Amino acid sequence: MAEYKKNKNNSHKQNSSHGGNQRTQKNPPSNADIKSRSAKRYTKRPKQAEKPKKPLPPIRYTVLGGLNEIGKNMAVLEYGDDAILIDCGMSFPDEDLLGVDVVLPDFTYVTKIQDKIRGIFITHGHEDHIGALPYLLKQMDIPVYAGRLTVALIDSKLKEHGLSGKMRLHVVEPGGVVRMGADLSVEFVTVNHSIPDAVALAIKTPHGYIVH
Repeated sequence: MAEYKKNKNNSHKQNSSHGGNQRTQKNPPSNADIKSRSAKRYTKRPKQAEKPKKPLPPIRYTVLGGLNEIGKNMAVLEYGDDAILIDCGMSFPDEDLLGVDVVLPDFTYVTKIQDKIRGIFITHGHEDHIGALPYLLKQMDIPVYAGRLTVALIDSKLKEHGLSGKMRLHVVEPGGVVRMGADLSVEFVTVNHSIPDAVALAIKTPHGYIVH
């Protein structure tokens, strides 16, 4: 028969009646020990804090003409190191502007940022949207993107200024998308207007779409 003896360490020794061999048995773990071990085993590691994302550069939209007036429609859209021009129109002089043939937008800001301008997008072929193009293209060589009829009207104006065949004119069909720089793209969307081949521009940016 086996017997259990209690030692100083609260352990039990088992003596064998046949061989005199002794076996030591530890105290069974308590419920508190079991819960503690389970808690250690299943404790979730704390999640690593996510690195804060860098804020996106702002979009800058500058209107150079066409607000609260008829004519001189022109705007600049900038994002980061890229910029595009939208339309480049003229207006006709009022009665008090004697000797003036045409009135142009102020190109001062455009010349300051010309290194980041990727292209000019024309929405349609009316004079108040294309009339100033020859005067701007004489100062800087920028690619022009427009519909097929609009490009033909622009080329006709360039001939008057001796610029036909010297400028970069690109025909974009409705639904076409033009990539500008690293983060901008422009889609041509057909709209109804008093002249054929008119489009709206859906400009995709990291912030979302801008429709002009």
